Formats: sequence, C-alpha cells, structure tokens
Amino acid sequence: LLDKTVPPWHIGHDTCGPPTAPPVPFAQVMVVILSSADQQGKSFRSVLRGSRGWMNRFLQLGGVGSLRWTFAVYPRSDQGTLHVDLEEENDLHKDMLILPASDRTSRTAGPTTDHL
Repeated sequence: LLDKTVPPWHIGHDTCGPPTAPPVPFAQVMVVILSSADQQGKSFRSVLRGSRGWMNRFLQLGGVGSLRWTFAVYPRSDQGTLHVDLEEENDLHKDMLILPASDRTSRTAGPTTDHL
C-alpha cells in the first residue's frame, strides 16, 4: 500500500509501471450544420449527405460511429408551409433538428443555444 505521507499529486501513471494502451482507438465528432428551410438549403443538405460529401468521406476515414451530424434548420415565420416538407425529410434521414419558426427581422427573434 502507498505510504500516506506521499501527496497524491506525486503519483502518476509513470510511477505505476508502463502505461497501458487504450483497448481501441476512439474518436467521435459531433457536427451541427445550420441550414435554411428553403429549396436551396434542402439541396445543400442533399449534397452533404451524398456519398461524395465531406461528411461521408470523413466517416469512411474514421470508421462507423466516428462522426455524428445534425442539420439545425431554422425556418422563417413566412415559411410555415415548408414545415411538412421538413418533417418528411427528417423522417427519411433522421438527422434534422427543426427549430421554431420566427420573424428574423425582430432583434429579439432568432435561434439561441436554447434551441440547440
């Protein structure tokens, strides 16, 4: 057992033998991509999800489970009709966070960290 007169900050991994290697290399990245709710935003999301998009290339390099992403979509209040399309897209891909619609012209309106 350790003598109680040795302060705990003097004990480290180098004093207890060689360090052990982690059982498996591990890295995980979470990416939140802000996206618009219009047709242009939908096409950008489609490109990013595609097999040639940077997210899938990163996934191939890092392995399954190394990258998680979500699209934070912030519709304007006048884009209420797009909400059904957004829900259908989310049901298909399961990678969207649809933020509440509001008027972007207001100084107090807009996405905050509470939305995420």
